[in-house]
Amino acid sequence: MRASRATALTRRSPLLTPHAPRRSTVIEELDYRAPWRRTLYVVWVAGFIAVSGMSLVTPFLPLYLLDLGVKDVAQAQRWAGLLVSGSFICAAMVAPVWGSLADRYGRKPMALRAIFGLAVSISLMAFATRPEHLLLLRMLQGSVGGFVSASIALVATAVPRARLGAALGTLQTSLTAGHVVGPLFGGVLADRMGYNHVFLITGGCCVLAGLVVAVFVKEDFTPLPAKERHSFRQNLGMLRTVPALRATFMVMFVTQIGLMVIQPVLALFIRDLAGGSEGLLRTKVGVVFSMPGLAAVVAAPLWGRRGDRIGHRTTLAMALLGAGVLYLPQAWAQTATQLAAMRFFVGLCMAGVSPSAHSVVASSVASNRTAAALSLLSMAQWSGSVAGPLLGGLISSHLGARPIFLITAVLLLCSGTGALRAARKPVKLLEPAAAEVGEDG
Repeated sequence: MRASRATALTRRSPLLTPHAPRRSTVIEELDYRAPWRRTLYVVWVAGFIAVSGMSLVTPFLPLYLLDLGVKDVAQAQRWAGLLVSGSFICAAMVAPVWGSLADRYGRKPMALRAIFGLAVSISLMAFATRPEHLLLLRMLQGSVGGFVSASIALVATAVPRARLGAALGTLQTSLTAGHVVGPLFGGVLADRMGYNHVFLITGGCCVLAGLVVAVFVKEDFTPLPAKERHSFRQNLGMLRTVPALRATFMVMFVTQIGLMVIQPVLALFIRDLAGGSEGLLRTKVGVVFSMPGLAAVVAAPLWGRRGDRIGHRTTLAMALLGAGVLYLPQAWAQTATQLAAMRFFVGLCMAGVSPSAHSVVASSVASNRTAAALSLLSMAQWSGSVAGPLLGGLISSHLGARPIFLITAVLLLCSGTGALRAARKPVKLLEPAAAEVGEDG
């Protein structure tokens, strides 16, 4: 009888469960003035401003090419693939370097470097007169950017490990809210003011986000002694020594290919659904692009809390499999309204992918290597973002846009299956100090 009562008490009280946080951590979580909460909220605001600004222009790059003198639609599709891939290939190459520097000098300086670099590179796009100019500036943007990954590392190293999934889920709502607001306002502004003004507004938004981080974020960072620092090669070696990182790296690489394969041609596909009409076309494009973000604002915190309860590896698999199934009907969309509705439902599942993947990685390594590990995850995503648009531009120029939706669905189902298989394997935490996490990796 006593044993059963003790068992019931243990189930009701999180303080008595094996994986419960220490008492001091619980008290800290109840204090809304705790430093980690302030960091989370400030970075939330900055991330919303930055992503809103960047989303003002990204969906409309294929249409901007038409204004720069690219008249053939197939040629515009290929150029759009190059523009999207050019930025990400540079980002993928420098991501481990920035991650290593973040672990050496702090996450806040890297976040500021990224956001002010974005402000300069995007503002200069307002003065581009040829597709080649735009491509060079996109490559510069990829080389100096990475604010999202830097902000995730900043939050991931500040919050208690027991609240990691919920915190990253909350942060995800700012990023996804930015993806809602940006395309909506970007479409309206482009229709009314033209693209050049939108680029300048985006640069201003990035400067504002940087000032918010500079003034309000206080990072408690102690540099490691020189003998304890890890080289770029050692950071890459984590892919071999940390199974959870390796599996998540491959899953997110395939996932990102699937998500980005439609990116260069989606605006042109919406133009075809609208019958080639130019009336408020950019506004319609903005609405369709914003739907997944709108859904994610609602769903991301729920996915994050679910990951904290049942494990982030299982949550990642569930989100990917659901998104793969829901992606299929988009291939048969007949109107922009239908496409927007379908993308909303996909967004409900995709909202769980990023916070789950980042939580798996952040909880699998020692805290002093979090930024480096997350930079490797960013490298996987950016590498997929290179291959995806190039593949999408090539396929769409020969077969049209509709087969690309089927390709994305298959890739998401494959990555979800891979994540599910990885979740069923025993946890192997090979990094020092990672065993203290008590997570499923």
